[in-house]
Amino acid sequence: HLGHRNIGYLKCSTDIPNFIHRFDGFMKARYTLEPELVYQKPVVFTLPANLKSASLEMKNILAHLPADFEMPTCFLSDLDFIAIGTMIALKEKGYAIPDDISIIGYDDIEFSSVSSPSLTTLHLHQRTLARTAVDLLIHKIENAPPCCSCIQIGSDLIIRDSVRDLRE
Repeated sequence: HLGHRNIGYLKCSTDIPNFIHRFDGFMKARYTLEPELVYQKPVVFTLPANLKSASLEMKNILAHLPADFEMPTCFLSDLDFIAIGTMIALKEKGYAIPDDISIIGYDDIEFSSVSSPSLTTLHLHQRTLARTAVDLLIHKIENAPPCCSCIQIGSDLIIRDSVRDLRE
């Protein structure tokens, strides 16, 4: 709703189900919100899960991009660590966050609120997640035969300073 149409993805190099579901959600949202994007492959950079390594790898990626490369106006990320590492690399390359590129993380780690700029992120309800996992485990222990469950727990968008409204 902020006018971004060229949205990239910062994908974690570790393939775990949560990250796979996040990327799948990103792709489905692109096609649902902008059907013409089904024919455009998004920019996806694969980065390590920790801040320092993500920053180093992003610097390497930026150093090898062609001169005519069109950078997305916004990146979504699997993790706040990746998003913050990317912000560091982009700023060192001369990009302004959010004026040139907006960044959105996932997890709402403490550092997100004090990074520069503060990171817009998705807050996962970890207590609800933990409580649900324990409840399912108890149910599996107490009930035979074991059941198979798939539960989704939502998250909240925490709007901070790393996203620019392009409609302004």
